[in-house]
Amino acid sequence: MRRLVEQRQYSERRACKLLNLSASVHRYVPKPKNDAEVIEHMMRVVDRNPTWGFDLTYDRMVEEGTTANHKRVRRLYREARLHLRRRTKRRVPERVKDPIVLPIGPNIT
Repeated sequence: MRRLVEQRQYSERRACKLLNLSASVHRYVPKPKNDAEVIEHMMRVVDRNPTWGFDLTYDRMVEEGTTANHKRVRRLYREARLHLRRRTKRRVPERVKDPIVLPIGPNIT
């Protein structure tokens, strides 16, 4: 595209038409992504509530004033590897040890 405009002296409009390219695609400059603020807020919420999943975490972030899109927050949540299950230690009740009852006779306990 640039070569057509600079070397051949074509207008941008004509060069885009030759390449079947929209002028807006040619002029597009992506915005730099600065996710640091969203990540920091997300990590604060997760640190306070480590057993919450994405939905509760995102809801709390919205309540606290985050304006980030849920798809963006979910992508950051996965990149931080928070989507993995965090296992908690399960408390098993202590077993009551009863003495073994010996049968008095056949089929009688």
